[in-house]
Amino acid sequence: LRSGDRTMTLADLMFEISTMFGFTGDESGQRKLLEAVLSLDPDRAMAMNNLGYSLLTSERSGQQSWRLIERAYEAFPDDPSVIDSLAWLRYRQGRIADDLAGAGAYTLIIDAIARMDEPNEEVLDHFGDIAYAAGAGLEARSAWTEARRLLSVEDHRSTLESNYRTLQLRTWGVLVVDPATVYDRLFGDLMDRLDRKLRALEAGEKPELAPMFDSVAEAIDTTP
Repeated sequence: LRSGDRTMTLADLMFEISTMFGFTGDESGQRKLLEAVLSLDPDRAMAMNNLGYSLLTSERSGQQSWRLIERAYEAFPDDPSVIDSLAWLRYRQGRIADDLAGAGAYTLIIDAIARMDEPNEEVLDHFGDIAYAAGAGLEARSAWTEARRLLSVEDHRSTLESNYRTLQLRTWGVLVVDPATVYDRLFGDLMDRLDRKLRALEAGEKPELAPMFDSVAEAIDTTP
């Protein structure tokens, strides 16, 4: 298969299509495609990262997602999206601070952001939850406020909807899903979460953070 001047393997094609399945909200289809990619190319680190993160943020999270993300990090330790995935895994595991096993969520998310030209809204939301769990309430507030500001930029929605439209037409030649639907699916829940956290802080209350995997969360001092 060829795409422009580049020869594509079947694994390449399925990996690209998996991204589109993610945009359309078919996460089950996306995971099946990524699993197929890894059956053809077991060492494809970004497929490991994407599948691991998808599983991590779903009800199917478990040892498989952990192994995939950790293997992706072993292959691409300098990639900020992979570092963010590992940081979020460590947060969900309750490993906020560094320990004898390695870097914790707080160190990792700071590393991920330092490697980005401009961290996106989801990474900032991750940083906020991790910072708050680490006892850095002011950093958490700053991260959530910046994420909400980015979502409020006047042309944020129109720019991304245009990008989603272009991506679909370039990949499939047809518009499969309304770009507005894609935007709402990707950012609607995030905006609501950010607003709830910031309102809680304004009221002097503890914000609702993403859940960890076990009761270790109850032992962490999250006083801002």
